[in-house]
Amino acid sequence: MMVWFRLAAFVGAAYLCLGCTPLPRVDQEDYCYADTAFEAEITKRNIDEVEIKYEYTVQKMYKGDPGSRTLVGFGEMNSCGPQNLEPNTEYLIYAKANDFDSNTLQIVAYKNMDDVKNKDIERMEKFYDCSCKINHDYDAFINMPSSGLPEPASNECNAPSDFCPNSGFCKKSIEGQCTWGSLGDCY
Repeated sequence: MMVWFRLAAFVGAAYLCLGCTPLPRVDQEDYCYADTAFEAEITKRNIDEVEIKYEYTVQKMYKGDPGSRTLVGFGEMNSCGPQNLEPNTEYLIYAKANDFDSNTLQIVAYKNMDDVKNKDIERMEKFYDCSCKINHDYDAFINMPSSGLPEPASNECNAPSDFCPNSGFCKKSIEGQCTWGSLGDCY
């Protein structure tokens, strides 16, 4: 019994410590995880140590509808650092409905619109296919011995080892096979 308790404590501690992981992700993965993607101007923020609440004006919607829900980001005490958006600034925001409070959206990812290129919008609107799963060779990423990834199923793409998180995408071809592609600059 004590062994299981220690194992559970170790796994729990590892989970907390690895909540912010340096492992690679493709922008498409954050987009697909989110319930809504939109451009918004931040009009007001209320900062506390645990979370930052935002009021915003939607400029354009790409996925889902944020409605009038409060946007919430991580505060200063979060191990990943704060999700600090500046008032009177426009952002591209990916957000997920809060499981515990239907009136809030939790920020998944965000970019200042000054850093968003036309190709980023084109890739998001035309090439992100959320029915495709992206596989990563994490062993190779952390310089561990790796035998590579197995051949992907029709609904999967294997991200190349040198993929660019900003320009890479996975989309089904006419034949129904998810295939890897790239559009735009890598930055």
